[in-house]
Amino acid sequence: MTHRQQPLFPVEVVLKTAFFIAEISDLLAFLEALRPAGLLGPLEHLWQLRLVKQQKELWPTLEITKEDLTLDAAFRKCLAEFAKCCSRVRVHNVRDIQWLRRHLPPTVDQNWEITTLQTSPNISNDWSKLRITSSHVHGALRTDTSLEALQQLKHLTTLIVVITEESMSSDLEFAAKSERLIHLELRPAFKLRGKILVNNIMLNNLIKWFKQQPVGRFHMSGWDLQFTDIDVKWVFYESMFQCASLKELSCFSTVFSDIDFSKLTFSMNSLSLRFCDLDSHGMTTLSTRLISSTVINFALSGVEYGQDFLQLFEILPQTSVKDLNLSAIKFHGGEFRIFANLLKTCTVETLTFRQNNITPEEVLLVAEGIRENKSIRFLNVQSPSIGIEEAKVLIKCSVHPKRRAKMHSLDISGCWLGAWSQRECLRTFAAEHGLENVVV
Repeated sequence: MTHRQQPLFPVEVVLKTAFFIAEISDLLAFLEALRPAGLLGPLEHLWQLRLVKQQKELWPTLEITKEDLTLDAAFRKCLAEFAKCCSRVRVHNVRDIQWLRRHLPPTVDQNWEITTLQTSPNISNDWSKLRITSSHVHGALRTDTSLEALQQLKHLTTLIVVITEESMSSDLEFAAKSERLIHLELRPAFKLRGKILVNNIMLNNLIKWFKQQPVGRFHMSGWDLQFTDIDVKWVFYESMFQCASLKELSCFSTVFSDIDFSKLTFSMNSLSLRFCDLDSHGMTTLSTRLISSTVINFALSGVEYGQDFLQLFEILPQTSVKDLNLSAIKFHGGEFRIFANLLKTCTVETLTFRQNNITPEEVLLVAEGIRENKSIRFLNVQSPSIGIEEAKVLIKCSVHPKRRAKMHSLDISGCWLGAWSQRECLRTFAAEHGLENVVV
């Protein structure tokens, strides 16, 4: 009598092992090796889906699109069956809520990305039956029904939404009333002219949100705070900048010329202040406050170069900043040469520098500063002044034997490097000089 050979390990082990594999190419190789033994189980559905979906839509997070619901019945079944294995899926512009209700288990977190949020009562009631934990809405919400619709999303922890002056009031009221929201990004509509006028009610709703929720991330853009009460505004500043749970704060095109940072404490890991009209006092107090902060990633844009900006570089070794992102710095006269010289002693590990109005000669000064630097290992330099020759100098300086820290990557993809063939030659040039990871 012959006995059927038992599998070396059960399908459950294969499934659990698969979810520890980060790259889709590695996962497919793993499945291909085990498939002849019939060990894939529900991962067979993933294997079939690779024939009709892009790999990035399959792993590490399954993405369900509106086009998926027009696939042949066999592939739609594979999609539904594999989704049952996932703890989280991305839902991209799917309007068939009934299909989602039928095929996704109620325990699956759904990250929605949609162009517009339908806010009719029937649709919003259907949403309440889905476990939508994240929603990224690319269009502005209707002001008359958006608050009611958002309040149906009881599981929502992340909201990224395009706003108008009319809709932002509802968005902030929702944040104040939400029991789970901890990540809020408010992005102005493209058609919006000027800044959004913020009133005391809006700020009070934000203050309430920061105080009652463990907020992790907040992004604000294009706000005009000049007509708000000065006391309410200061409580807002305190609530936002000093939120103990906050990990990432991003402020863009909002006037902060009235902030005295010396009275605040930064507890976030990532701080971005872009085009926030910081005056001399603001820059000085910001620099000193960074010394006692936990900020690791720091981004600054649109400020005047001067003694205050110089002080920022001088105190960097005393801070926890390891990732520095600078752009659109306003240099005058010979200030750029001073800045490039300071790069030699800059103590960060990652530097991003985007500057439009510099000359090819100033690019070479940056390269010289990088050559002498002892800590930068990840470099991103973007400027239309960087051509092929300037790029080659940057590459050679990045891998110069004199450098104590080995350059891991160089990104010059936003530069004027000509045709694709020239970029390929630049990659070859970088590889010949020992820099394998270069983005052109």
